[in-house]
Amino acid sequence: MTHWQCRQLHSIASQHVNQRLLQQWRVLFLHMHTPTSRNLPTAAAATRSSTRRAFSSCSCKADKRSTAQVVETTTAGTDAFYSTSTIEAKRAAKRRIPLHISSQIDKSILSPQAISSAVTILSHLDAKETDLAWKAFEQLPRDSESSPGPRTIIQRMLASLRADIRNDPKNHQLVLHNRRLNSLLSYVRSTRLYLDENEFRIVLELLDRLDQLERAEVMLRTMGTYCDQPATQRTYNKLAAAYLRRIKESNGQSRRYLNKLETLIHSLDEQNITPDVVTFNVLLTAYGRMGRLKDVEAVFLDMEKHGITPNDRTFNIALDINGKVKGGGGGDVGNLERRLSNVLASVESGLSPDIIAYATTIRNAVLKRDMAAAERTLKAMVGKGILPNEYVYAHLVLGYVETGDVEKAHTVIQLMRKAPNALQPTAHLYGPLIQAYARTHEYKKAYQVLSEMMDQGIPANLTTYTILASMFVHSPTHEEPSKAIQVLRSLWKLTDDQEPLDRPALTMLIEAHGVAGARDLEWDPGWSFDEEPNEEEEEEEEKEQFEKEQNELSRRELHALGVQQSYAAIAHPDHLAHTALLTAYARLNMPENAWQFWTTLKSKETVLNTFHYNALIMGLVQSVEWYPKAAQVFQEMVDEKVTPDIATFDLMIYGAYSAGDLEAVQRFWRMDERPRPKESTNLSTTTTTTTTTADATSSSSPVPLIRSYYYALHAMVAGKDLQGAHDVFREFKSLSLSSMPASATLWTHFIHKLYHDLK
Repeated sequence: MTHWQCRQLHSIASQHVNQRLLQQWRVLFLHMHTPTSRNLPTAAAATRSSTRRAFSSCSCKADKRSTAQVVETTTAGTDAFYSTSTIEAKRAAKRRIPLHISSQIDKSILSPQAISSAVTILSHLDAKETDLAWKAFEQLPRDSESSPGPRTIIQRMLASLRADIRNDPKNHQLVLHNRRLNSLLSYVRSTRLYLDENEFRIVLELLDRLDQLERAEVMLRTMGTYCDQPATQRTYNKLAAAYLRRIKESNGQSRRYLNKLETLIHSLDEQNITPDVVTFNVLLTAYGRMGRLKDVEAVFLDMEKHGITPNDRTFNIALDINGKVKGGGGGDVGNLERRLSNVLASVESGLSPDIIAYATTIRNAVLKRDMAAAERTLKAMVGKGILPNEYVYAHLVLGYVETGDVEKAHTVIQLMRKAPNALQPTAHLYGPLIQAYARTHEYKKAYQVLSEMMDQGIPANLTTYTILASMFVHSPTHEEPSKAIQVLRSLWKLTDDQEPLDRPALTMLIEAHGVAGARDLEWDPGWSFDEEPNEEEEEEEEKEQFEKEQNELSRRELHALGVQQSYAAIAHPDHLAHTALLTAYARLNMPENAWQFWTTLKSKETVLNTFHYNALIMGLVQSVEWYPKAAQVFQEMVDEKVTPDIATFDLMIYGAYSAGDLEAVQRFWRMDERPRPKESTNLSTTTTTTTTTADATSSSSPVPLIRSYYYALHAMVAGKDLQGAHDVFREFKSLSLSSMPASATLWTHFIHKLYHDLK
C-alpha cells in the first residue's frame, strides 16, 4: 500500500514531467526539427518515467517539507541528468558522424532565442499585426554565427509582403515595401536559408510590381545567391511577363522592353531550358501589340520546331492578332492570315470556342466596322448556349455608335438588362452613347440617357463627368462653360489622389476655362486681389469705371490661372493638351503667354503638328503688334514641312488684312498649298465665266470662311488685279451656300456688292 504522501509526490513529479514534455513537443511541431533533435526529448521522457516509477513505489513517511525537498532535488537531478546525458550523447554521435555532417546537424537545432523570436513573429502575423511582425523580424541577427530562425518565418513574411503589395496597386507605400523586401533578402543572404524556385519567382513578381525591373534582372543572373534550386522556364516566364506589361504601344519605351524580352527568350537555349507554351504566348502578345506581324508568323514556326501545342490562350491571342491584320493582302500578310487560320482551326478542332474567343471575334468585327459579322458571331455564341458578358455588350455599343446607329446602341443596353442576361449596365457602356448624342448636338437625348443611368442607381465615373462637361462647354447656352468648370473642379476637391483628374478631364477643364474667360463669365476659385481703388483720389464715376475694368481683368486672369493650373496637373501632356492650352490663351487674348509656352515646347523638341501651329497663329493674329510673329511662325511651318490646312490660311489672311498687309493677303491666296474646293481647282485663270452650280462642292471639300473671300477680293481690287478678283469671285460662286451658317449672309452681301462695283 502506497503512502498518501508518496502518492502526492508521484502526482507532483508526474505533472512536472508532463509539462516539460508538452512544451518540447509544441516546439518540435512548430519548427519541424530534424530527427536527431526529436530523439533528445524522448530520452528525457524515459528518464523522468523511471524516476516517476521509483517515487510511486516509495512507502516512506515524510512530512510536507521533506516531500517538497525530494521533489525539488529529484527534479533538479533529472534536469542535470538530462543535460549531461544529452551532451554525452551528442559528443558520442559526433565521434561517429563526419565533421561536415555534424556541423549541419548543429545548424538545424534552434537556439532558445531563435525559438522565442519565431514565436513572436508568427503570433503577430496570425493577429494581423503586420507592422509589429516586421519590427520583430528586422531585429533578428543577421550574422552567420547566430542561430537563424526556421524557414517558415521567411515563407510567412514573404507571403505577408506579397499580400500588402497586391493591396497597394498604386504603390502609395512604395518606400516601405522596398525596405521590407530588402530586409527579407538581406536575411536570406546572411543566414543562407535559401528560397526555393517558387519563392524566388514571387520575389521577381514583387520587384516587377515595385517597378524595380533592373534589380529583378540582376537577381535572375545571380540566382544562386538567393535560391538553392535551378531556374526553370517558369522563372524566365515571370520576368518575360514583367517585360510584356510594359509593352503597350509602338514607341521607344516599348521597343526597348521588346528587345529585352527577345534577348531573354533567346537565352533559354544557352541555359538548356526548353520554352513552354506560356513563353511563346508572351512573345506572340508582344509582337501583336507592336504590330510586328512578320515576327508573329516566325513565333508560330518556332513553336512547331519545339513541338509546342497551342492552347486556348494561344487561340485567343491569334484571334486578337487576326483582328489587326489588314485582310486580302498578299505576301507576308497573306501568309500570316493563312497561318492564323491554321492555328485557329487546329485549336477549334480540340475544343469549342469559349467566351473569350467569341468576345474577341466580335471585337475584331467592330474594329473593322463590320457590324453584320459581329451580329452573326453573337447569334452563333447564343446558339452555343454562351451568354454575352459586359465585354461583348460594350463592344457592340461602341460599334453601333461608331457606325452612326446610336439608337441601336441604346437598344443593346436596354436588352442586356432583360432575361436571360439580366446584366447591370455600367457607366462605361453609357459613356459612348451619351457622347454620341452630344457630338451630334442632340443634348436633350444625351441628358435623357444620363438621367436613365442615374435612375438605375449606376454611379457616374470620371469619363461620364468629362462627357457632361464637354456638353456644357459646347452647348450654345451662354452660362454652360461655368457649369463644366464647377463639375470637374468639384471632383478635384473630393479626391486625395495624386492625379485627381485624368488627362482628358484636365484637357476639357483647360478648354472650359478658355471659353468661359472669352465670354467673361465669373469664376470664384477662392482667391482675392489686394489692390483696391483709392476712394479719396477718385470721383465716384471714375471709381465705378475702374472697378469694372479691374473686375474684367481679374476674371480673365483668374481663368488664365485656372488654365495653367489644369495643364500643370497633367502628368504627361499629349498633343491635345498642348493644343487646348494654346487655344485657351488665344481665346483669353494672351499672345505673350501663348508665345512663351510655344518657346517651351520648341526647347523640349516637341513634335508639333498643324493643330498646334493653328492654335498659336489664332492667338497671334488677333493683335497687329503680334502679326509679324504669326507670319514668322507660318513660314517656319512651311519650312518644317508641316502642311497648312484651310484654317491656317483663313487665320493668316485675316491677320494680314487686319494689319493692312494686302500684298500678303494676295500672296497667301495664290499659294499652291492653299486647299481649294474641288470644282475650282481646274478652272482656267483666263476664263471669266462664273459657275453657279449650287452643289458643285462636295461636303467633304475644304471650304474657307466666307470672310476670307471678302478679304481676298478686297485685296485684289485694291491692288488693281482684276483677273485675281474674277478668280476669287468665281471660286466663291462654286460654293454651296445652302450649307453655310447664318453668319455668312452678311459677308456674302459684301462680296456681291464689292464685285458689282468692280464691274
